[in-house]
Amino acid sequence: MDTIPAYALQPPLGNQYQGAPLAALPPKPTRKPFTPSFITGMKKMENPGKTGRSTSGFWFPHKSAEGGTDTIGYGHKLSKDEHEDGYVVVGDKNIPHGKLTDAHIETLLADDMNKHKAIARNQFNKHGHGKDYDSMSRREQDLFGALAFNI
Repeated sequence: MDTIPAYALQPPLGNQYQGAPLAALPPKPTRKPFTPSFITGMKKMENPGKTGRSTSGFWFPHKSAEGGTDTIGYGHKLSKDEHEDGYVVVGDKNIPHGKLTDAHIETLLADDMNKHKAIARNQFNKHGHGKDYDSMSRREQDLFGALAFNI
């Protein structure tokens, strides 16, 4: 069984997500982190066979089941720049395709999930018919974050 890194279990950090419109993100981050079982489930759902992972342990882009740009790791759709320039943005670093380790891919999943959870929070609070996102259980928040990740 994979070990879930501590950073994946931390709450989202707010408006520092690259590529997301800052005005669309909530000013206050949620304080409910992802559960280890949720992260494990996302990994199993997004790439159960670890497609794109070489026998030496490095990750490469692969064709996306949905079409469009290639995917790497656990459902990360490459941006146009990441696709054309041959790197993936992990945190604040550009890591070349084929040099991404399991730790990079886990960080990428956590970053992607935190970004989409923040988007889900914003959209839910905007259209949630009176229910506040932060008042929901962690499971409910995870569900809406996963939905945003897959749209």
